[in-house]
Amino acid sequence: MNWANWFSKKLSIFRILGIPVTLDYSWFIIFFVYSWTIAVVYLPNNAPQVTKLSSWMLGVITSLLVFISVLIHELGHSLIAQKEGIKIKGITLHIFGGLAYLESEPKTALAELKIAIAGPVASFLLSGLFYLLTLILLKTPHKALDQAFLHLSQVNFLLACFNLLPAFPMDGGRVLRAILWYFDKSYEKATRLTIVFGFVFSVALVALGIVNLLGGYNTIIGFWALLGGFLIVRLLNQLPPDLITTPGKKTRQSKIKQKPVKEVMTKKFTAIRPNVTIKEVMAIYEKTPAKTFLVVQDERLHGVLFMTDIEKLTELEQTNTVVSKLMRVVSQEYFVTQDLSIQEAINLLNNNTLEHLAVIDSDSLVVGALSLREIYLTKLG
Repeated sequence: MNWANWFSKKLSIFRILGIPVTLDYSWFIIFFVYSWTIAVVYLPNNAPQVTKLSSWMLGVITSLLVFISVLIHELGHSLIAQKEGIKIKGITLHIFGGLAYLESEPKTALAELKIAIAGPVASFLLSGLFYLLTLILLKTPHKALDQAFLHLSQVNFLLACFNLLPAFPMDGGRVLRAILWYFDKSYEKATRLTIVFGFVFSVALVALGIVNLLGGYNTIIGFWALLGGFLIVRLLNQLPPDLITTPGKKTRQSKIKQKPVKEVMTKKFTAIRPNVTIKEVMAIYEKTPAKTFLVVQDERLHGVLFMTDIEKLTELEQTNTVVSKLMRVVSQEYFVTQDLSIQEAINLLNNNTLEHLAVIDSDSLVVGALSLREIYLTKLG
């Protein structure tokens, strides 16, 4: 099983206020772990009288409320974005929390500030609500429920505080960008500065985590600092290539993206034949490094060869193995037709693990190749 592809899949669950909500399959892992932690560790330690059945029921309910809280946080961003005229593609809940996908960036610094701050404000309000419920139940026999609400109050407070870290693309980083954008009047400069600051901040968090864990200082702080640093790096890595482009220029780019792929594809690309050995491919790789190679014969796409698959072979196996034995057979995700829109090709490239796609004509013959780099350098730069 290809675990990377499995984790990238999403499950549509419902729509709320017209916004589609999906679950990353990785969410099920953290949901189980969280429920187990609440049921087996947190509640027995803080409410010893609770039965195992009640503990597990509260564990599951508390976990659901945690992710409902995350959903409300993302809805806070989404609703304000909609008021600013920005469409929402959807909200995804995943192993690290949640993410609202905006169709475009805010057009003004004030709009950016309002959208960025809406999520943390929603979380602070939820924290206050759950704390109020904690106080109401404090002098009642419902000790376990009281502790569950206290935990939810703390989680929402920490969620708001964590998101306000001044590291792009966290909410705090977007607040920082809005402030820089407002005073400097340059969207592009503000975005560059906050991305750089976000990267530096993430490195600092990772370093703090490593020092605490290896130095034996504070294990909890070390773990969360390390996790937070890696999360920010992951989010930075997922930023679209055209993020720094000003909103006005993006409007022009959106028109370009409706044009066909044949206008940006390259006819100069490295293709390998299915009957050559992997050792010969490695000789090609030394001259033109790539993560993937298109396997083509008689102008037809036979498959795609991944360097990650080659790296699993020994030198002897590389000598004795031909490409056709190791390549992955052709599937829809590996090619596009030359008349497909650039936007659809971009979506495909963003959602798979390929470096580039084969471009075919109406006769299914390979006429070129396409990568995000070519798209943005030739037309969208």
